[in-house]
Amino acid sequence: MSAEPRLAPDGNGRVEDDLLSQAQRFAESRRWDEASRLYREVLARAPRDVDALEGLGIAALQCNRAAEGVAWLSRARQQAPDNARVIAHLGIAQRRTGRASEAVATLRRAVELERAPSHLINLARAQREAGQLGEAIQSFQQALALEQAAPEAWSMLSNALREAGRLPEALDAAREASTRDPLLGQAHLNEGAALHRLGRWGEAVASYWVATTLGSSRSAAAANLGVALGDARCQGAGAPAEVALVRRLLAAPEDATAMRQLAALQRERERLATAAGCLERAAQLLPSAAAYHELGALFWELRRRDLAQARLLSAFDCADGDVYAYRRFGAWLTLHSRFSVAGPRWQAILERCPEDVATLVNLGMALQLQGLPSEAERLDRRALALEPKRVEALVNCGSALCDQGRFGEAIAVYRRGLELDPTRAALASNLLFSLHFDPSLSPDAILAEHLAFGQRFGARRSKPARAFVRDRDPERPLRIGYVSPDLRWHPVAYLLEPVLAAHDRRAVEVYCYSDAAHPDAVTARLAGLSSQFITCAGWPDAKLAERILSDQIDILVDLAGHTGKNRLLVFAEKPSPIQVSWLGYFDTTGLSAIDYRIADEHSVPEGAERFFVERVVRLPRSANCFLHPESPEPAPAPCLRRGHVTFGCFNNPAKVTREVVATFARILSQVPASRLIFKYGAFDDPVLRAQYLRWFGEEGIELERIDLWGHSSLPHFMLCFSQIDIALDPFPYSGETTALHTLWMGVPLVALEGVTLVQRLASRVLRVAGLDEWVARSTDDYVAIALSLASDRVRLAELRTRLRDRLKASPLLDHVGVTRELEAAFRQMWRAWCASSESERGSPEQG
Repeated sequence: MSAEPRLAPDGNGRVEDDLLSQAQRFAESRRWDEASRLYREVLARAPRDVDALEGLGIAALQCNRAAEGVAWLSRARQQAPDNARVIAHLGIAQRRTGRASEAVATLRRAVELERAPSHLINLARAQREAGQLGEAIQSFQQALALEQAAPEAWSMLSNALREAGRLPEALDAAREASTRDPLLGQAHLNEGAALHRLGRWGEAVASYWVATTLGSSRSAAAANLGVALGDARCQGAGAPAEVALVRRLLAAPEDATAMRQLAALQRERERLATAAGCLERAAQLLPSAAAYHELGALFWELRRRDLAQARLLSAFDCADGDVYAYRRFGAWLTLHSRFSVAGPRWQAILERCPEDVATLVNLGMALQLQGLPSEAERLDRRALALEPKRVEALVNCGSALCDQGRFGEAIAVYRRGLELDPTRAALASNLLFSLHFDPSLSPDAILAEHLAFGQRFGARRSKPARAFVRDRDPERPLRIGYVSPDLRWHPVAYLLEPVLAAHDRRAVEVYCYSDAAHPDAVTARLAGLSSQFITCAGWPDAKLAERILSDQIDILVDLAGHTGKNRLLVFAEKPSPIQVSWLGYFDTTGLSAIDYRIADEHSVPEGAERFFVERVVRLPRSANCFLHPESPEPAPAPCLRRGHVTFGCFNNPAKVTREVVATFARILSQVPASRLIFKYGAFDDPVLRAQYLRWFGEEGIELERIDLWGHSSLPHFMLCFSQIDIALDPFPYSGETTALHTLWMGVPLVALEGVTLVQRLASRVLRVAGLDEWVARSTDDYVAIALSLASDRVRLAELRTRLRDRLKASPLLDHVGVTRELEAAFRQMWRAWCASSESERGSPEQG
């Protein structure tokens, strides 16, 4: 097993002894003299090398030699006249030499070439220094429209607005900066300056004082504070309450009690960022678990999760084993999976975790979200040892077992949970989801379990049938409602987004009901493509059902099925006359209240309708389309430079069963010197890595031929396809989104086609794209296809250049065409309902 390599944009591994690579590493560690020496060595061999010229210019800037930087960067620009990064660095150097007007022209050119937030911010700074305040404000605003989260840009915008006399706007911008980064001294300084100019002396004094405790703003803040305190309005008994506290702190800077009192006053005035700055200083002066608890909670309220986490860790240091701190920490981790729980310090914290069930349950869930299922299972079992009937611990333990491929144990745990709480629909959904990973279960057995779910949870519990009040014109515009917890960075969103963008607004009005607990940039995009976007995270099922009913949705579409945080109980209430299952789940829901399932001939072939409670409606060409992520062009086949074939499987390892490993091993054993790369976040778990290496060892495969790579960003994930020649899809649980990514990056894919939808996710993609030759009917066929591909390296090289075009020409990327076909299916459903007696009397009672 080897570590995942650092990849260059072309997908090739970096050469360790490359001079530019070494120089860059020195630059990253701010060792500018060493970096410059290596850049000069590069120029001695290649005098026109742009990277070396730019590197020397940046090094000169970092060492406060701006004029020298201009010289190097001017030479770099001559060699690369359209390189936006080089031009932007030249503009920065010109600004630092006092040539503001020249810098403005240079930076404008950088922005023309690449409209990046950093280029716009540097342009704005040059414009401000050149006296072009109006243009500077506009450039700052344009930068923030692209990157809302940049606190320094908000702070600089505040400066420019204040200088332009636009004081209320300046105050708003400064508050935005301090809220986004409560420890940015410049933001508090600018907030104080705006308040000062507005005559709000008490608040200004508090902001100035906080700024005196933070970073490079201290001297300017102290000067401004002195001016403010000297004003007559800060004298005598009528002075704002902040003034007395700040005077007390000036006299005794180590007075943590006064600092906490100032924080309490600012919190009372709803100035949370200022209060956080005060509490930060108070905690430095007098560290305690309670102080760090309070500070962490305030940072959490300000949505600075990283700072909240760090302060809570400080609380651990002050009071080891503090149950309250552990409970809060566990709860936070479950809400914000971007927290990292790696490294020896975290292991020590987890080892010291108290025997508290609530803490263990939350931390187990957090570790599961972090891709550490074996660690999660360990904490879940500790919780169950303390409280064997704790259903939440059983739910988490089952999920952790499933992610380790231990399906039999997971299913047993879920069944135990349902024995304890038969009414918990989410637990029943987890059980149904996990059944698909078990190759020993027949489709009929899995169908029976789904039918049992429908009988248990599908009845509308003696409620009378609703009489839906609708205009029964079969050709009128329709209100379509999409319900999902995954309207965020998630595969479902990337399948839905092109449809939302392509919907004919004359024919449909789109309502989205988003249960995403943590909205993101994808959420914002989807909201912009919706007629109505309703955020319903945390709503009870009854409230959501009533909202859907009041919105008079004609066709309600479930995008989750039995996946996490689904709203199937809302659909069981039948708040819409027509209900449809699509995208998010790979099987029947089991609910008779859901009328239709969207499919195509490849996902649900003739005869497979019997596995669905819903009526299967097949779109003519493809059940969905695909929004590809931003990614580079496919790289050349790696076998051409390596001399051997590399296979890859980038799917969830829960799908890669022991039987799948045996099949992969058959392929490796017949392709000499070949390698296999697995990539998925769960491979960060050392126990899981060891399990897979053990399995391959049992099959006689040398372990150095297996690479296990863990979590990375989506762009890096896409780059990793450049490291494999042939992708292998797992079975019986196939992978749809990974198949789409694989073909988009020019990599051929081998898939075993089964009977049910879950067993045909990847083969469906291949067939819709016209790549039937890579669809296997048996494991022997699967091995033969892989061997055939591996035997023809010329073909592998040629495939890299044309697979993306094949995908583009297929229905999978025909967003408008597939959407029109989906709309036609919706229209036919509506016509049928209008023509039925149901439209006269409402939906029949489900029983």
